[in-house]
Amino acid sequence: MTQQVLTRVDGKSRFAALAVSTDPTRFFIDGCECVEYEGKMALVATDGCRLHIAPIDRNPDDYDIGSGYRPIKVLKKSVDFVKKETGNYQFPAFERVIPDKFTGEPLIVSIPAAAFKEPEFISTAYTKIVRWLPDERTINFSYLAALAGETWTLKLSAKKEAMLCAADDGKIAVIAFIKME
Repeated sequence: MTQQVLTRVDGKSRFAALAVSTDPTRFFIDGCECVEYEGKMALVATDGCRLHIAPIDRNPDDYDIGSGYRPIKVLKKSVDFVKKETGNYQFPAFERVIPDKFTGEPLIVSIPAAAFKEPEFISTAYTKIVRWLPDERTINFSYLAALAGETWTLKLSAKKEAMLCAADDGKIAVIAFIKME
């Protein structure tokens, strides 16, 4: 049976798709879940170390609330999805990992779109973030690529286990810290 391909040409769907797990043993997080989040339709994805939430336009011809969508091709300006088979599939309760208590001052950082083509751009943003992080904590550098091209407000979770990144357009990323020993 041929599955219908849903092509989205928008940065928000692509943002969600970038956090999808590529580990074949984690089939329950190998796609984006379409959910109702804070009164809006959104795509949610995680790879177990980061979570992306992207509010999307409500278009009943595109997504169904409660359904999963697997990205099959992620390009610079678009993403192709196929709807996941329902079966025993159940997306994790993502709301539980979104911090609701914070500590310290937020950090506002802009990561230029050209950041990963011209290393001096990313080094400036990355240096600001690393200096802001609590002692003995770091993040996976590659996760910043999904944040390129926008200004983000970063907040440190009260337990200092993750940071919440929020963009003006409603996108949210939660990135778990790596503890340095």
